[in-house]
Amino acid sequence: MPWVFRAPFPPLQKGGRGDLLASSVPFANKSPSIPLFQRGKDLSDASLGTPSLCVDDVARPGVESRRAAALVFATIALWASLNVLPRAGGLVSIVGLAGITAMASRLRVLPAVHLGLFCTIAGLLLAVPLGLPWLLPLLAALGIYAFVVARVPALRSSSTWLRWGTSDDTVRWLVRATVILSASALLLWYELFHPDMQDVRKMIPPVSFWLLPVVGLLFAAVNAAVEEAAFRGIMMQALDDTIGAGAWSIFIQAAAFGIMHLHGFPRGGVGVALAFLYGLMLGYIRRRARGMYAPWLAHVAADAVIFVIVLVLVR
Repeated sequence: MPWVFRAPFPPLQKGGRGDLLASSVPFANKSPSIPLFQRGKDLSDASLGTPSLCVDDVARPGVESRRAAALVFATIALWASLNVLPRAGGLVSIVGLAGITAMASRLRVLPAVHLGLFCTIAGLLLAVPLGLPWLLPLLAALGIYAFVVARVPALRSSSTWLRWGTSDDTVRWLVRATVILSASALLLWYELFHPDMQDVRKMIPPVSFWLLPVVGLLFAAVNAAVEEAAFRGIMMQALDDTIGAGAWSIFIQAAAFGIMHLHGFPRGGVGVALAFLYGLMLGYIRRRARGMYAPWLAHVAADAVIFVIVLVLVR
């Protein structure tokens, strides 16, 4: 029997989507509590006289919910703390992420469920001392998250970030400008600070010279896809759904993206600042393009530059 979400929301009015939104139905309504992960036959509730509803009809930007916003903000703060706290503190953060995700599921705050689910899985996999490059646990976490979302109808119907998007002249100009600025900033950062990047250099597999371009392109494409899915996809959608698709959503995801690079490339305080600015640019491109392809393409170019820097300059 498939997992379903039974949502006893008010009936859809004659005016359709606009009338329903005007009724200001919160993420966590006052109806009897029904867990998100619950078995059932369909999405309707005959006893309450309510039809099956997609979460898109209920919880979109403009519907205020302090509880939903608080859960999303707490999740982002705990996720960011994983890159700052020592191992013991990181484990506490993971427990906190799991608790917030469970609370969001109980209250049916779907944006927080999406974000908390991914962050909890990623945190657990990153905490396991397997000696793997950090990209692999994140890729595995994204795969597990996608599997769960595909199995739970409420999560599947409320996941709207995975779109190709548009590519007009403005978007193409933004992508080109971002590629040039990010490549220049990365080269300048490395030449000015000469950081020790041997830990990153060791991640390049010992392959023949002719295979290095393939390895570099594969790394750039996969790493960009994972990071875009995490920050401009899952996280930015959770913010858009709770505080609205405005400047704050772009700013907050960029701040989390910057903190993630505390020990990455670029790294340190300057690296966090550069990654934050880069996250702002990618977030704006994602908003302007209304999809993931344009920011992913710009990100691929930056990661390709990083691969070349590590391969050629790091000794």
